Amino acid sequence: MTLVQCVILSQVIRLNPSNAQTYVNWGVAQYRLGYHLGAIADLQKASEYYEQQGKKVAYEKTLDLLKNLRQQISFVTEIALF
Repeated sequence: MTLVQCVILSQVIRLNPSNAQTYVNWGVAQYRLGYHLGAIADLQKASEYYEQQGKKVAYEKTLDLLKNLRQQISFVTEIALF
């Protein structure tokens, strides 16, 4: 992700803080950049917004993504400890 893309996502969140899809995109970007805790926080926030908005499928997919990222982070952490 480029700096410009990060700035754009930050601006979108600032202008529309309940935009769940932007939090998903930002969470994935943070994960790819190695900011795992930030990624988890943003995906949790996205799932909360989806739930509040009654978007059940998006809510469930975001929870699945969150679960998968947590498993990957756990796996990477275990490898690093060896």
